[in-house]
Amino acid sequence: MPGVSVAKTFSKSAGSLASNDRARVLDFLTKFLENPANPGLSVERVQDAMSADIWSARITGGLRAIYHKDGQQLTLLYAGQHDDAYDWAGRRRLEHHPVTGTLQIVETTEEAEQRLSETDSPSEAPSLFDTHKDDYLVSLGLPALSSRFFVYLV
Repeated sequence: MPGVSVAKTFSKSAGSLASNDRARVLDFLTKFLENPANPGLSVERVQDAMSADIWSARITGGLRAIYHKDGQQLTLLYAGQHDDAYDWAGRRRLEHHPVTGTLQIVETTEEAEQRLSETDSPSEAPSLFDTHKDDYLVSLGLPALSSRFFVYLV
């Protein structure tokens, strides 16, 4: 039997749904935990996802759950309307931290930069970690950052 975990991103996305849809997510969770291969869940690989191990399951006719499949470990990542869920999956890839092994969600820069420009103002102050080398920060468990991606810890 596969292990199932729930990422904060799943809880957050499900929590933003209408109350009747949140109830449907709870029903889905019960079915998914009992049998992730239940034919009624219409499980399918997300074709346009950045990672090959991203899957979709039906919550209702219009709602989908996005999850990561890594061997026998399944991690629920997102719950939302069909198109929103597939768009969410298409802008992210999953990777494991090179030191800690923690699963990380990596979001494409375009989306992250748009959100940051809407909420953050540029600061002239030096960054908190400017005096530390990247290798040291990664050894502490921080995600490796590149200029092309925005990383979230699951």
